[in-house]
Amino acid sequence: MTIRLMQMLEARREALKASGKRGFTLIELIVVVVIIGILAGVAIPAFLNQRQRAFDAATQSDLRNTVTALESSFAANLRYPATDTIVRTEGGFTSSDGVNVWVFYTRTFDGVSNNDTSDDARTANGYILVGQNAQNLNRIFVLNSNGGSTPVAIDGATAGADLEEWLSEAAGTGGSLTVGTFAPGQEFNPEAAMLSVLLEGWSR
Repeated sequence: MTIRLMQMLEARREALKASGKRGFTLIELIVVVVIIGILAGVAIPAFLNQRQRAFDAATQSDLRNTVTALESSFAANLRYPATDTIVRTEGGFTSSDGVNVWVFYTRTFDGVSNNDTSDDARTANGYILVGQNAQNLNRIFVLNSNGGSTPVAIDGATAGADLEEWLSEAAGTGGSLTVGTFAPGQEFNPEAAMLSVLLEGWSR
């Protein structure tokens, strides 16, 4: 269709040259505008989708890098780091621009996880990570050290219930975990008493 329109415009231009007239007619300008609109309608959504994937990839990457930093520090000190400074210096972690990672240490007994709020870095043997990108407040990624290293996306209208369900599964039979609440379009709201370390990548 586009090729056909361009051929018609070219024929029209040749006819104008032969008659000694110059410039474009209103119809030609309208056709050009329509073509540009069609191309923009195809290109812009694809561009925005690629940007969204890049934001998500940065968040997931930060979660995996946090795992590496935490485990490196644990290997060296036989305990998880108690502050973000230790995570960055001993673990070599660097936050991506616009990405926050919340770290919640846990203890596991007989397959049941419980949050440890007293000296958790010393006694923890696991953790829950929550990552969010400032460019996409409609989604968070969560990762459970006892459930693999693949971040799980939580978003959509049922995000709050999905997070609770995920935490229930992470806790195991009879366990309980509370790390915070999430509603699409808002910053993740951590449970202050349970938060162990905050790795900030964006300013409020």
